[in-house]
Parts: sequence; C-alpha cells; structure tokens
Amino acid sequence: MKRLKQLTHWAGWLLVALSLYYVASRLQGEWQTIRQWRPGSREMAILAAACGGYAVACVFLGLAWQRILEGLGAPTLRWRKVQSLYAQSQLGKYLPGNIFHVVGRQMLGNRAGIPHGVLAASTLYEFSALGAASLVLALPLSLDAGILASRDFPPWVLGIPAGLALLLAWVAQRQIRRRWPRLLNRRVVLGWFQAWGFHLLFFALSGALLVALGYAFSPRALEPAVVVRLSAIFALSWLAGFVTPGAPSGVGIREGVIVLTLQPLLPTAPAALIALLLRVVTVTGDLLYFVLATTFSPPNGRKRRT
Repeated sequence: MKRLKQLTHWAGWLLVALSLYYVASRLQGEWQTIRQWRPGSREMAILAAACGGYAVACVFLGLAWQRILEGLGAPTLRWRKVQSLYAQSQLGKYLPGNIFHVVGRQMLGNRAGIPHGVLAASTLYEFSALGAASLVLALPLSLDAGILASRDFPPWVLGIPAGLALLLAWVAQRQIRRRWPRLLNRRVVLGWFQAWGFHLLFFALSGALLVALGYAFSPRALEPAVVVRLSAIFALSWLAGFVTPGAPSGVGIREGVIVLTLQPLLPTAPAALIALLLRVVTVTGDLLYFVLATTFSPPNGRKRRT
C-alpha cells in the first residue's frame, strides 16, 4: 500500500512536469504575440473584474461547506464565521501535496467547536459534490464541444461508467447507513444536494471568468456556443487538476488542459497566456476572498439561540 501511494504521488508529479513543459512550449510558440500584447484599460478592467468575480465564486464554496456541516449535525455557526474558516484553509491548497487545505480545515473547524469526525465526513461529501458538479458541466458539454467526441465514440457509451458509478454509490450508501447511520440520512442527503447546487454556481461563475479572459483577446468568446464550451473547459481543467495526486491547486495540469482545448475555439487568441492569466485571477481571487472573509469574521462564530 505504501509503495502504491508513493508511485501514485510520483506519477502525479510527472504529469505536472509534463503539463508545465507543454505550457512552456506553447508560450515559446506564442512569444511574439505575447511581446506585442499591451493591455489597455479594457483588458485591465476585465482582469480586475475577474479577480473580484473569483472571490465571489469562492463564497459559493464556503456556503456549500456550511450546508454539508449543517446536514451532519455540526454546531451551528454564523455564515461569516464559516466563510472565514473556509477562506483561511483554502490557502493551504497552494502548498505541495495538495492536502494542507484539508488539514487546515480540520484544525480550524475543530477549534471552532466542530468534532473531528464531522469535519472528516464533510470533506468526503464536499469532494464528492465538487466532483459531481464538475462532471455535470464538463462531460456532456465537452462531448458537444468535440473535446472528447469522435466518430467511433457513441455518446451512449458514457452510460456504462455512469451506471457503474450509480451502482457503487448505491452499495456505498447501504454500507454507510448500516455502519454509520449518522453520516447518511435524509438531512445529510439534503445538505449534499444543496452543496452540489452551490458548487454548480461556483463552476458556472468561474467558467464565465474564462469567457471574459478569452474576450480580452477575441470577440468570438462571446458567441453562445463558445461560451458554453469555454465553461466546459474550465470545469474539465479543474477536474483534471483535482484528481491529479500531489499537484498543488492543480498547477500545470489545469493550464495544460486549457491550452490543449482552447486553441480550436479561439484560434487567434494566445491560449497559453490566457491559461496563465486565469491562474493569476484565481490566486488573486483566493487572496481577496481570504482578506474579506477574515476581516468581517465575527468574534463569536456561534449563532444566538432564540
């Protein structure tokens, strides 16, 4: 088991290295375009708005976590306190290993009075809801965009892994209900679906930011079909970075997916530069979210009982 874990870890870092090499090679190919690019007031306004937009998108992540905690019966905290805890822990995802945001959330949440068992369960439910939300946007829309489609790949084939996933979920929920009934009941399921809805809003808004960055270089980014496909690309890139072991915040992996899939949609736009600008937007948005959430965090996070 330990050897398998090490192999998985090194495979993840190998994917990161290959993705970074691919992005770097595309940057080299686009270097003349990048050198000639002089962002004006319109482009700077788009970048600033995108940074603020990503900070707003992170609020949806915090709201989703709060719904999961409430479903698991955690002590009721004010929503601003939950946002502060989530924002502080989120910065840990940029550290190597891609697990320190989870560790930080476990520590900060327990300090706020949430039991470790509830926090651990909330992480599992949050990851499953995030994965499901990204798949809803990425898989069907990617097929429509031609990213995954081919003449020899009929869409109904997707029903096979989807059916297996449903079967696995059904078996898992039976086992959880039998062994840990507190972790799977009607209240937990309702909280999970509410979180899933907030995660869909997160991906929709984040996808709109990629559209905005694409528009800074090509007006074609605002065509309805391209808007839908760019949103799918963001969800697909996020999912690829999420499932890659060891990649801090999906660095390299997400940029590689964006560069690979963006060029056919916006052939005149520098795909590698857009991918790097999106990384700047997400990092800046995370920092802005952290500053705002911690600044307005109430000293006493518990809700008053009436």
